[in-house]
Amino acid sequence: MSEEMQRPEGQPPEEMVPEADPITLFFDAMTSAIGVNTVFGEPVKAGERVLIPVAETSMGGGVGYGRGTDGEGEGRAVRFGIGGGGGGGATTRAVAVIIAEPDGVTVRPIVDVGKLALAGLANAVGLWKGAMTFAKMMRKRR
Repeated sequence: MSEEMQRPEGQPPEEMVPEADPITLFFDAMTSAIGVNTVFGEPVKAGERVLIPVAETSMGGGVGYGRGTDGEGEGRAVRFGIGGGGGGGATTRAVAVIIAEPDGVTVRPIVDVGKLALAGLANAVGLWKGAMTFAKMMRKRR
């Protein structure tokens, strides 16, 4: 039996099937990773309590493409180049726990002490730099 006859009804020959667009594949994969199950974890029963973990998810990506020449010069050949690339990433971190008890529901945030310390340090450095710049300007005015 020929190859054409073995192919299921309505299926085009392989050489006619368009190759998947890499950019579309990239963004489909990235967006399929986001959903309710990414943000809210599986509920855990602990006695009369039900604990539901809550997460924050962020993702990003990019693609680029370019082409060009090295310019036209006298006595030398013009070279032509094409290039492209892409990448992406995602992070998820726990931000809270929802606690469901017989007498009510509470949300307990998870405090990221490292993030708070880094923010405090950055603010202190910014204030110090601003104060030094201000003092230097005041000395020049005299």
